[in-house]
Amino acid sequence: MEPPLIVIDCEITKEINKKFDVAFAGEYCETVGIFLEAWNTNCTNHYSDLLDATISKYTEQLSNTN
Repeated sequence: MEPPLIVIDCEITKEINKKFDVAFAGEYCETVGIFLEAWNTNCTNHYSDLLDATISKYTEQLSNTN
């Protein structure tokens, strides 16, 4: 079994002046975690939280890869 595709991204939406920190994973790009913050915060504030959420969800798949 292949490890899941993991994407952690930051998108700023000027229409509502908010920033989304999002983690997508798996074959169908399931949303694993999302944070909504003020647009002027650092994009990397929640990257470790998003990575931790992704790792905890896919622990078995990640440990079974060579």
